[in-house]
Parts: sequence; structure tokens; C-alpha cells
Amino acid sequence: EWFAYVTFPAFAFVAVKFWDRPRLAVASALAAMIPLYIGFQAITGELLTEATIRWGALRIVPCFALGCSLWLLWRSGAVTTQRTALIILSAALLLLVGFTTVGAPDWMTVAACGGIVFGLGALGSSGSKLLTNKTFIYLGEVSYAVYMVCVPWKLVVTEGLNKVLGVNPEAMPIGWWLVLFVGVVPAAMVLHHLVERPARTFMRTHAPRFASKPVAAKPAAGAV
Repeated sequence: EWFAYVTFPAFAFVAVKFWDRPRLAVASALAAMIPLYIGFQAITGELLTEATIRWGALRIVPCFALGCSLWLLWRSGAVTTQRTALIILSAALLLLVGFTTVGAPDWMTVAACGGIVFGLGALGSSGSKLLTNKTFIYLGEVSYAVYMVCVPWKLVVTEGLNKVLGVNPEAMPIGWWLVLFVGVVPAAMVLHHLVERPARTFMRTHAPRFASKPVAAKPAAGAV
């Protein structure tokens, strides 16, 4: 993630070149993903999607590029109706389920995830109120904490089940898989309230010395 932040100017420079050609940007990002995923597995014997810890900086490149290109497509107003957005979202979800069920190449599942993100964005910008209730807003607020805690949470749960109950992490029963999947949300909620929000407030209320005055903390989106 830090690598993506540091290299964002490079991504932005490329994105500007495709400013008026968002569909070409998406096609180019998808086309670049394929040889990277295939080549990485051929060279290292590992799947790029599972190389977060040792090759995280490389793994994030195709995902970040796809995200930038999808943002270009979203801002261009390519989808203007809720019906179209729902079709895109539903199709991407079905593709993701289908790809994972048949064991399709990882670049295909990543592309489907990109379609889900784009569909959700288009749904919101088309005026849908589907995800605007307080529960979904709160889950959106803790989503960054989900992103930050998911890897250590997975390691703790899978290794713990393996050592205590002898459960094979590579072939977990559906019940334990659901515990792993659903349990990351309360873990992220704890991280959000005990770490993320206090740290955010501290940074906003303790401005650098060269700043003219401290930046006041703003309420989170959706807060009453």
C-alpha cells in the first residue's frame, strides 16, 4: 500500500494520458494484468494474488492501475441509470462466483472484483439509495480497517485452528470459513475505534509546526 502511495504520481501521469479515453484505459489495464499474473506464476511458482507479504509492492501494481482506470471510466459518466449499474454489479458478482468455482486464472477474478467496485460506484452516482442506510455507512467507515486487519486476522485464525484443532487452512470446512470471513468485521470495528479514529483525531488536532493552526477534526461521513 505504501508503495502505491509513493508511486501515485506515476499512476496519475499515465491516467491523465487516458483522461478522454477511459475505456481504452480499462482495456489497457486489463491487458497488462494478464502477462504479469501469468509471468509471475511461471517464474516464482506462486500466485500473485497470494504474494501479499513477500511481493506486496508488485501485487498492488495491476490492482491499483485497474482501480485508476475504472475511476476514469466512472467519472466520465459512462453509466447514468440505476438499472445499468445493477446489471453491471450483478454480472460482476456472478462472474466472480463462477470464476472462483471453476478455478479460473486469478487475473479473471481480479477483473471481476474490479467490475463489482465499478458497479457499486455507478450505483451510488446514479442516485440509488440502496447502500445509504446507517448500517452500510458505518461498514463503509470501517472498511479501511478491514483492509488493514484482514491479513493478520487470516493468519491468526488459520494458524490457530491448525494448531489447536488440526484444521487444514487449505481445506477448511465451510463453517470455519464463514467464521474467518464474517469475523474480520468485528475485528476491524475494534481496530477502527481503538486505533484508526484516535490516530486520525490526533493527526488532525496536532498540526505540524509550520502549519498556521491545527486542523479541526471533522465528523465521519454519515455521522449525525
